Amino acid sequence: MAWVAWVVFLNGGTLVATFSLILMVTGAAIAFLVTPAFGLVTAGCVIMSVLYSHDAFRWKSIPGRDLAINIVGYGGATTLSGIMAGQVALGAISVSPDLAGWLLIAGFGFLFGSFYPLTQIYQLDTDRDRGDLILAAAMGTGKALTLAIVLGIIAAIFLAGAAWLWNDAFIPLLPLLLALVVWMAMLAVWHRRSARMDAAAHEKGMYIALIIWAVIDLSVLISRYANQESPYRGNLTSTMLT
Repeated sequence: MAWVAWVVFLNGGTLVATFSLILMVTGAAIAFLVTPAFGLVTAGCVIMSVLYSHDAFRWKSIPGRDLAINIVGYGGATTLSGIMAGQVALGAISVSPDLAGWLLIAGFGFLFGSFYPLTQIYQLDTDRDRGDLILAAAMGTGKALTLAIVLGIIAAIFLAGAAWLWNDAFIPLLPLLLALVVWMAMLAVWHRRSARMDAAAHEKGMYIALIIWAVIDLSVLISRYANQESPYRGNLTSTMLT
């Protein structure tokens, strides 16, 4: 039910223009059947989606606000919703994340913030033709990539902090740390070469970033479950439940 509410209706609504609001509101209604907290998060994302895309607001064309929506919504709220749905499936007493969970939410929020400028750089000309002053256009390619690096560092700190709480050994942290180093190295190389890159090269860089993101996802799971003796090996709400 949580998957249908979030993926089919909420995400689907952001991609289908004609019936988007109907789909998203329906998803929010279904989400409240999962748990009220999950419903509130979903409803909040519906509101952010309207602010982001509707012509009356169009935050996607306002530098800074577009970034905030992506950090809070796509990055943070998506992770929070996953934790909540998992807690409900586990029959946990509470769906509220513990400290490690909040660090994970913040980490993926800032990681999406780091990724967001990469989705804009290769289509700057298209956005300018539409009159959208997106973040990358306002800052310029070099500064946008610098911002991506800064947000990536912040994300790495939060994600590493969550993994540290999950483990009482260093080895399970290595895959995540290596994946984060690769992410930062990718951004650094992109920044150094950006002046010589055309739109096609920037687009290729974005798809490479998507692959590394998937590796980070996998490495988070490894760090979460590799050390089964960790006191945090149970759910993300309370170690007492294990």
